[in-house]
This record gives sequence, structure tokens and C-alpha cells, in this order.
Amino acid sequence: MPYLSVSPIIDYDHEAIGELCLGLVRGGTEKEFLSAAFHYARDGIRFEFRSFGQTVSETLKAGAGHCYHKSNLFVALCRRKGIQAGLRYCELKAEALAPYWSEEARRLFGQGPIGHFYAAAYIEGQWRSFDPIFDMELLRYADRLDWKVADRWDGSSEMTLPQDLIVSGRDGVLASAFPEDGIPPSDAGMLDMMNERLRAIRLGLAE
Repeated sequence: MPYLSVSPIIDYDHEAIGELCLGLVRGGTEKEFLSAAFHYARDGIRFEFRSFGQTVSETLKAGAGHCYHKSNLFVALCRRKGIQAGLRYCELKAEALAPYWSEEARRLFGQGPIGHFYAAAYIEGQWRSFDPIFDMELLRYADRLDWKVADRWDGSSEMTLPQDLIVSGRDGVLASAFPEDGIPPSDAGMLDMMNERLRAIRLGLAE
């Protein structure tokens, strides 16, 4: 089944993923596990722009990733637990990321819509969407935008960014974001530039 499969990126057969999966909720319900997995992917992994080639186990080791990596981690934990999970894709308004971009990043990317991956899991007979993109530290910084993103998730209802930030979306759930031979290359200098403002926010130096 594609939504339970291991891949070079979603390497949930890695020992570290198994250990995390076992430690999230011992003896709890499926909903309790899903809630714990979501909050770990959202808040346990800091939002940071990273290479698309970074695997889930590497994301876990680094403790950092952007929407693609954090969603892949949630998917990996679900699959390890035997819960079907995959990715959804949409395009966000530039304003969704604008608070976290440096001036240079805004000049480069601040006009058009931004591609965005988030997670979906098959629960109680239907696909439900969960978006772990921003950790709570960054969500609190964005409180001035009045996004009204809940602090906690109950493990069943959908948990996504506000719909008015979404320009368009694709139907269906992807087993993986990219084919194995089609992962986009990343420029280390560009990533560092995009992370400049994130570092300032976390150090309390951003306006």
C-alpha cells in the first residue's frame, strides 16, 4: 500500500523513528498517538528552510525542517504505527511566510504564491489534513496576523492554516512529494539567507 510504504525520504524503518514512535504514547489510543505525533512534528522540530533531500531520520537528528520535512515526519510516524498517511499540496499567499522572511527573501519570493506541503492521515474512514508547518514559537510571533491557529490538536478534527491564506490546492493525497529521481536541488547560500530572519525572531531581535 503506497500510504504505508517506506521510501528513501520517508525512511520510517530507521531505528530513531521507531524509538520516537514507541515513546510518543505508550498504551494510548490512536487519536492520542496522532495528537502526540502532530505536536512533536510541529513543536519538536523547529521551522527552518532545509534541503529537499533531507530524509525524515535526518530531520529528526537535526531537529529542524520546513513544511515538507515536518509533514514527512508526521507521515513517517503514522506509517510506522500502521496508519495510512501522505502529503497534500497547495499554494499559499506570500503573506503566509512574509513575517518570517528576510528583506532579500521578500524581494525574491514575495510576489507570487508559495508552494506548500502538509500532511494527511486516513482516520475513521476518511482523509483528514494536518499542517505542522510552524512551531508554537513562530505561531506566537504571528499572533499579530490573527491566524487563530489552535495550540492543541485533538487527534481527529482537521488542523490547517487559515483557508484565506490558501490560493489553490490539488485534490488527492500524495504517497510522496517527489519521485525518487526528481527531488529539487537546494542552494546552501540561499537557504542560509532565507533562515536569517528566523534566527533573529528566535533570538528576540526581530521587530
